[in-house]
Amino acid sequence: MRKKAQKIPALLEENGLAYSDSIKAETIALSLEKQFSLNDLSHRETENEVKKSTENFSSPSLIDKQIDNLKYIQPSEVIKFIKKLNIKKACGFDCITNKMLRNLPCTMIFEITEIINNIFKFSYFPKAWKTAVVVPILKPGKDPTQPEIYRPISLLSKLTENFILDKLNVHLVENKILCPEQFGFRKSLPTTHQLLRVVEYITSGVQKGECTGAVFLDVQKTFDRVWIQGLIHKLIRYKTPPHLLQFLKSYLEERKFAVKIGNSIFEAKIMRAGIPQGEKISLVLYSVYVNDIPKTHKTLLEQLTKTYHIQRYEFSQQQQLLFTGTSSCSALAKIPQDPDELPPTQHLPPTTAADHLIPRTEIIHQHQLTITGD
Repeated sequence: MRKKAQKIPALLEENGLAYSDSIKAETIALSLEKQFSLNDLSHRETENEVKKSTENFSSPSLIDKQIDNLKYIQPSEVIKFIKKLNIKKACGFDCITNKMLRNLPCTMIFEITEIINNIFKFSYFPKAWKTAVVVPILKPGKDPTQPEIYRPISLLSKLTENFILDKLNVHLVENKILCPEQFGFRKSLPTTHQLLRVVEYITSGVQKGECTGAVFLDVQKTFDRVWIQGLIHKLIRYKTPPHLLQFLKSYLEERKFAVKIGNSIFEAKIMRAGIPQGEKISLVLYSVYVNDIPKTHKTLLEQLTKTYHIQRYEFSQQQQLLFTGTSSCSALAKIPQDPDELPPTQHLPPTTAADHLIPRTEIIHQHQLTITGD
């Protein structure tokens, strides 16, 4: 059976309650406009460094040389990806559904392939494709009348983003850029493997007669507050090929969003920060964005970077620090009592510009562990 669309109740707004879909869409759009804004960096040196590197990251001649060696997309690749599309997914601003793509004649497949290849050739992502239709999704356990607690899930063109992701992943894997603690949305590294690693660490401590304490850190507004220029700066530092980098720059900059509730769509607003939610490429780009969060020799930093509940479109950025000691007291003594003392919050790179970790931080202690099995 097809899942019923989520019904959004009346929302609180400045003049009272928003009942109609059009007023609800406007209320959430104004709330998201505030969310899609950059945190106060208060770090002029970093801002100047990022501005300089993003303005001068490559020369046109180098990009032209890479274009000559560009591997073009083949129609067979486009067909292969279209077959994987879920025909029940909603469409974006272009009103082209996945079901329509499934039924295109071969001549149109060739046309689409040529469009995608020209997009890569000129390192230019069409402005018309940079306006996302946002469908608000209620966060579990939250007050449904508050407009700021709805997740902005974007409906975007999947075809081109898929091929961008392939090219980006090739660079990240071949150059071993992502840190080994990063699990989730990486080939052969699902988040379940990270959970096994945590269990193994705790079990090892138990076998040695040790206790384990843990700190869980969660970044708020994970995707909404990404500093685009800071992300591009990091892609430059990771030596992303100039042609791909120029394309990603075009893809990320000058994006807009329009909120849709029912049949009502509120006028498009500018995203001053953030990357689209609901896209696999956004998940990988965020992994790059937080890849330089520091570690500490005193702890095992487990980056549960994104615990994904795909069925409900819940994306969260989590890190876990595990501490061991010969007794409960010694393990607890290693856990900072003030979240400000936690290594990732002490030395968070200015270019990350993430919301502070305190509001969603939990500190727990394993008093007793019982292991059962066959």
